Amino acid sequence: MKFGLSYNTGFAGTDPANLKAIARHADDLGFESFYVPEHVTLYPGARVGEVEFAPDLPIADPLECLAFVAASTTTILLGTGVLLLPFHHPVGLAKRLATIDVLSTGRMRLFTIGCLPGEAAVGVDYATRGRRADEAIDVLRALWAGDATGTSFDGEFYPFENVTSYPKPLQMLPIHTSAPRVRPPPAAPAGEATGSSTAAG
Repeated sequence: MKFGLSYNTGFAGTDPANLKAIARHADDLGFESFYVPEHVTLYPGARVGEVEFAPDLPIADPLECLAFVAASTTTILLGTGVLLLPFHHPVGLAKRLATIDVLSTGRMRLFTIGCLPGEAAVGVDYATRGRRADEAIDVLRALWAGDATGTSFDGEFYPFENVTSYPKPLQMLPIHTSAPRVRPPPAAPAGEATGSSTAAG
């Protein structure tokens, strides 16, 4: 049996010494993974089910937290639980995730995604979240698999032509989601891995 730890700065706080100490202790105890959640913005009355969030909860950026944790640990896997993928541009996100993976020597492996309503301040139509998440997954994998000859992507939301993205992650990062994909992933060229898991809500 493997155990993971979820560290929510909205409840545990943003004190760097505490974050470092807990992550290092979990690493020393042999925990498999360390998760950090995300909310881009909050608002009065924000809630998930029966849980209401105070609008001043200090929910820190999960990828910045994981980069910080990576420098203080050695073996624990790093993950987001969850990352609001439709609210990130996948071209920039591909580099951020790959950078954490490289600097943590391949530990950015538990990349989970999701989406919540009410965070429209980033200018994303919530009704398109499923299609955006699906397309973003394809963009991430295309950029990570691409080489120095350049990668192009003909998408509804994130089209681009002939770009490269380095560094590459040390592996094709697994992408775990909680709902079926709006459309099936594109077929990979023969012999090319597409990473594990599917889906975007």
